[in-house]
Amino acid sequence: MLVLGISSSPRQKGFTTLLLNESLAGAISAGAKTDKLILNDLRIVPCQECWQCSDNSSCPQTDDMRVVYDKVGKADAIIIASPVYFTTVSAQLKLMVDRFNSVWAPRHRNKKIRLPARVKTGAFICVAGENKAEYFRNSRSVVKAFFGTAGIRYSKELFVGGTDRLTVNSSTIKWALSKAYQLGISLGKK
Repeated sequence: MLVLGISSSPRQKGFTTLLLNESLAGAISAGAKTDKLILNDLRIVPCQECWQCSDNSSCPQTDDMRVVYDKVGKADAIIIASPVYFTTVSAQLKLMVDRFNSVWAPRHRNKKIRLPARVKTGAFICVAGENKAEYFRNSRSVVKAFFGTAGIRYSKELFVGGTDRLTVNSSTIKWALSKAYQLGISLGKK
């Protein structure tokens, strides 16, 4: 079992990354191997909507998305972690999601490609400074669409709002860390 964590936060010492790391630790404790991608460290260019992927089943761009495609392809379970920016996922995550058009296009524009029989499992960790349900709904919608495109079953989620007002010893932080660890255990067992 390989669990891939995808961090879309530009802050690698922030709460989003802390929760992702805790969930990966939970997966390890359940016997899984883990890997992690930090999107902010990768050079990913935007989708150019050239539709070349419709014909040859791959994106013609030469950037670090090749690493992302490879790691997502090898993983059995995927955990995406994103902060909320302007009521949705981070730009880093949206950029990655848009580039999965090369997975969608061959199947839906030319009907050439079928998803593999193996179904991957996906989880979403989302953190927001404000505690507004619509922010989480917007973010969930983007991640669910991505998972559906990539052949990943959306199975777990952890939403933590109001982080702008949390203190280091907050019971909310302790609760969220525990939930993140349990999320990782649940994915690591499968």
